Amino acid sequence: MGWKYPLSREGQILLELYDLTLAVNSGKKKPKPSPRPWQTGQRINATALPIEEARERLAGRGMKQEGLA
Repeated sequence: MGWKYPLSREGQILLELYDLTLAVNSGKKKPKPSPRPWQTGQRINATALPIEEARERLAGRGMKQEGLA
């Protein structure tokens, strides 16, 4: 079958944390981000689901959304 993603979600987050740490500690120089095995601009949490519908689904599962506009 194969994997749906070339990296686990944890691996993706670790790459992001590494790049952020490098950027913070690089001073005025802008470091080149680590290469990603997916298209540029693709986000982990990107969805076409409208926010209202997402909140309704979460509420249906018993999750509260306190403090959200």
